[in-house]
Amino acid sequence: MLIPRFTVEQAVLWACPLLCPVNVVENVYKQLRNKGRVSRGWLGVFIQDVTRELAESFDMDHPHGALIAKVLPDGPAEKAGIEVGDIVVKFNGEKVSFSSDLPPLVGSTLVETTVSVDIIRRSKHKTIQVKISELPTDDEVIAKGFNYPNAR
Repeated sequence: MLIPRFTVEQAVLWACPLLCPVNVVENVYKQLRNKGRVSRGWLGVFIQDVTRELAESFDMDHPHGALIAKVLPDGPAEKAGIEVGDIVVKFNGEKVSFSSDLPPLVGSTLVETTVSVDIIRRSKHKTIQVKISELPTDDEVIAKGFNYPNAR
């Protein structure tokens, strides 16, 4: 029996078209062509899962969304009025079922784009407009004296 052998490069070239959404590839290509680098959108928050207990305390039928655990100073979320305890249930029209849904949605948003963020705050639904910033580099984070390696 013959078993095909691939180099790592061949495997990546074969798998990437299957694993990478075409809009991500187009976005990266355009950014590299126009700016010579890739930038990612940034909301400036720490998030956590919404547990069943938290959902009940917010009068939700079932757990869903991304709970805002921390809002970073001078970030897009703070400027837009997002608060600790808000639950993001939609980002730019896309449903946020789990906290893990939010980071790729934010990251793939073009910098300087204003998006609608649907939240639940104190059991009431609210829509907030947020202007997405560029994800800071490690050097920018150090210069500002912040320590938030997992911020979205």
